[in-house]
Amino acid sequence: MVVQGSSGIPEWIRNQSEGRVINIKLPSIWYENNDFLGVAICWEAIPESDSAHDSISTELNCLLAFSDGYRSPHKLRQDLQCGTSCKSYHHGDASKLMWVTLYPKVAIMEIYRSYQFASLEAYFLTPDRTYKVLKCGFQPIYSYDPMTHTRDVSCADCQRNVENRKLCLKGQPNPINQLSCIPTAAVLDTLCLGDCKNLESLPTSIWDQLKSLKSLFLSNCSQLRCFPQVLTNVQNLRELHLDQTAIKVLPSSVEHLKMLEILNLRGCRELVTLPESICNLCFLQSLDASYCSKLQKLPQNLDRLKSLSFLYVRGLNSMCSQLLSLSGLCFLKELYLSDSKKIHRGVIMSDICYLYSLKILHLGYCKIDERGIPNEIWRLSSLVILHLNANRFRSIPTWINQLSMLVYLDLSHCHGLEQIAELPSGLLFLDVHGCRLLEASSPILSSSLFKCFESKIQE
Repeated sequence: MVVQGSSGIPEWIRNQSEGRVINIKLPSIWYENNDFLGVAICWEAIPESDSAHDSISTELNCLLAFSDGYRSPHKLRQDLQCGTSCKSYHHGDASKLMWVTLYPKVAIMEIYRSYQFASLEAYFLTPDRTYKVLKCGFQPIYSYDPMTHTRDVSCADCQRNVENRKLCLKGQPNPINQLSCIPTAAVLDTLCLGDCKNLESLPTSIWDQLKSLKSLFLSNCSQLRCFPQVLTNVQNLRELHLDQTAIKVLPSSVEHLKMLEILNLRGCRELVTLPESICNLCFLQSLDASYCSKLQKLPQNLDRLKSLSFLYVRGLNSMCSQLLSLSGLCFLKELYLSDSKKIHRGVIMSDICYLYSLKILHLGYCKIDERGIPNEIWRLSSLVILHLNANRFRSIPTWINQLSMLVYLDLSHCHGLEQIAELPSGLLFLDVHGCRLLEASSPILSSSLFKCFESKIQE
């Protein structure tokens, strides 16, 4: 939607920035949040002085870049681009123009095929430079208005509860003292203590005080070094977010969080070990231990996590590069091992072939060659997306063409790649940009591509 004679970006778009660039953090676990509908994108512009008296047609463009929070959006922008445009006519006036659109959640999930995106950046421009961008804005859109349903909400992670059982103390200097003064703490559904830079520990009494708690956010509490012992069974907690905290050890008593479904330890750079007892969390569906640079080992019995659907262990160091057993993870849908540059041959054992539900496998930036992947991968009958980018392949194993469900293959920045064997007949997307030795005109590649995409061309 384009609005002529704009008086500025509306107040309901609360994330605003001067100029043509803006970024926001997406809500945690946004892909499982049924209330999160997407993002409203808005910008305000004014005609440049030398074109203000002409009757022109102006194209407005927005370039979106998604980031996982660790790689810069610029790197992803090469692969993940989308543009939207509209035309506006003005006749001899220099009135401001405002442009608003909705980018739905379903578009992120369908087009970009990953749940790992944590932030979104937008860059606004007019190719013909007839307009100057003054201001731009982002706003997460929910199925209800969080500002009218709860007075405590102040961060995107907390904008999901319509029963006012949420408390956000994000960034507060003394959140524990504030929490102790709240008479309704026992019925809280969600507690956000994110970005509390002075928070160093939590009392063990918190589990008795917050008996109804389902979601606990401690993200970016950079001084939080100790996680409280769980002395009794906690029946309600479903989500625990400790990402980018300073904890060194997760206590073995974490197994008493009986109903836990999501455990987020992403970016805990001081974390040394994970207890074996974590494998007793029989309802755990998502485990993220990515970029825990000091993590010495992973639990030996990961295969006991029968409910696990999402396993993210990106950025593994050399000491924990061997995943001991995955065969029992029969419901695993996504496995991310990318950015593990010290991984040695055999990082994935042959029992990977038992991951019958696996749809996404990410092995980018692992410095592995064609010998580093077991041939049994061809048995992954449900695999839809395979990332092998930025590795040391000279050729792609012939078993690739046996992945009958594969639609997306990423081989970008494999600088030593010289040839590609026959590709799966159902492949829809092939990324080989940055493969310096691969000649697109070579007979082998041309033949492989033609066989792969012949049916699509005929359609």
